[in-house]
Amino acid sequence: MDVVIQIAQLILALTILVFIHELGHFMAARMFGIRVEKFFIFFDAYGKKLWSIKRGDTEYGIGWLPLGGYVKIAGMIDESMDKDAMKKPAEPWELRSKPNWQKFIVMIGGIVMNVILGIILYVFILANYSKNYTTVEGVNNAGGIYATEAGKKYGFETGDKLVSINGRSYERLDDYVSARLYFGSDVVVDRNGKQIELVVADSAFKDKMRGEVLFDLKATIKIEDFSDSLKNAKEAGLQKGDILKAIDSVPVEYFTQMSEMFKARKGQSVPITVDRNGTEQTMLTQVDEHGRIGILTNTKLYAYDSVHYSFGKALSYGTRDAFEVFYFQAVSLVRYFQR
Repeated sequence: MDVVIQIAQLILALTILVFIHELGHFMAARMFGIRVEKFFIFFDAYGKKLWSIKRGDTEYGIGWLPLGGYVKIAGMIDESMDKDAMKKPAEPWELRSKPNWQKFIVMIGGIVMNVILGIILYVFILANYSKNYTTVEGVNNAGGIYATEAGKKYGFETGDKLVSINGRSYERLDDYVSARLYFGSDVVVDRNGKQIELVVADSAFKDKMRGEVLFDLKATIKIEDFSDSLKNAKEAGLQKGDILKAIDSVPVEYFTQMSEMFKARKGQSVPITVDRNGTEQTMLTQVDEHGRIGILTNTKLYAYDSVHYSFGKALSYGTRDAFEVFYFQAVSLVRYFQR
């Protein structure tokens, strides 16, 4: 049943995207007085369709083959048009009679609508779901970043404070941890009052693809549940709701720090200190050969300073984020095949 639901969700999502895309072509054509003979969601292969209605010069309908959709624009040279029509003089309501700049706009109308949809979705998400964003100033005031093993390769150190990336300072932390960091960047950090320039090679995106980050932020690490296949933590006496405070007497303030410390102690018995209902307790826990103890955690970021997304900021940041995602996804795809 879950598979059926997932397939239905995929078809619905693709249908919406196709509808928006074809609507772009349709609107551009109608704007220049070009006839649109058909506007179909799904394909009416072999002339069969589930439903259709004629309004003016256009037949609107739903085909039976759920693999996309299309608009048939009068005078467009493609595999669906009547080739005999090309033998006749171009009519003023056909695409082929229009100047090239109008043809171009009709051709890109679908892409433009998809871009607009992406921007709208990003603005909506920022305004209604993200609502607030963590500020770089808040992170710096709280002591700076935690440099992971991957980040140390590029010169990051724990306690570094973020100043700029690629010559520009940003207010949002999201702009420092986005793809722009991993596709080759020049980062300036404040280290004990001195500005240090770091160069992140464009190969850092490979670390990101493996799930590795260059730096992490302070967080509260709470045990949410236990692994069914690994009982070490549960057998040691750890409980759901425990908040991790220290590993081997070293205070733990970052999720990545916790993971790295466990990996560094593979096969060892390690004292783990937790906060349980306001009381600290320490239990000796066995770390397996993969650097795990069998806990599932809920990580909540430290209470950094945050700013509310006003509609203006949601619109500004949403537009920029949408274009950046498009750009970096394209770059990711190219570099993936260049590996």
